[in-house]
Amino acid sequence: MFDYSYISLIGDNELNEDKIEVFDLGNASGFVLADGLGGHGRGEVASAVVADYIKRFLKNAINIDRGIIKQSIIGAHEQLNIIRENSNQPKSMKTTVVVLILTEKTAYCGYVGDSRLYAFNHGRIFYRTKDHSVPQMLVEMGQLSEKEIRTSPDRNRLLRAVGMQDAEIKVDVAIVPKSIKKGVSFLLCSDGFWEYIYEREMEKCCFFSRTSEIWLEKMTKIVQANGKNKKMDNYSAIAIKCRQVGRKQ
Repeated sequence: MFDYSYISLIGDNELNEDKIEVFDLGNASGFVLADGLGGHGRGEVASAVVADYIKRFLKNAINIDRGIIKQSIIGAHEQLNIIRENSNQPKSMKTTVVVLILTEKTAYCGYVGDSRLYAFNHGRIFYRTKDHSVPQMLVEMGQLSEKEIRTSPDRNRLLRAVGMQDAEIKVDVAIVPKSIKKGVSFLLCSDGFWEYIYEREMEKCCFFSRTSEIWLEKMTKIVQANGKNKKMDNYSAIAIKCRQVGRKQ
């Protein structure tokens, strides 16, 4: 039904604070990518706690829908805050997260932060999550272009993250606007990945790749070439290609 491949590489950092979880839900497939923040604030713990919590929550869910995905992220946020308080961890221990659940017909997405989900149809992007960041806000206000997000001095300033000490975390959840069928592909990636590859390059690599492994390998080579000698952050990605022909509604 789905052909997927993933990477999570350390870049030029001392630790890999990214975390990926891929799991089976019986009648659906789950994918989670988290990018820990805070440096010495143990971002690697934050991303692992959140990704694992979401996986376990969804595996125990009776049905999958937008509400359940939102609850899983809110629960992960609460769990992270409890762990931090009980173990006297730094306040900066937080993470981004993007979740994709693929059923036979529908793709559900939930996210917080600037880790992204892209959706493609025969190699053309038709959907992308909007970053919860200062540069994305400036794009929405018409003060910055999409391309300029990658070079903005405020690129790392997030407006939302799992573990932020707010009374209530805001989670964006959506149904990706196209049925699951052959030719549809998905890419989940941390900012350390999308920072060094433009959307047109993602599209070209997707269109000319038969499998998710080949697609991801091509994109990774571009990311590594563009990030050379630039003190690369951790970079992680999950590439998914749909192999089935969708049933008629």
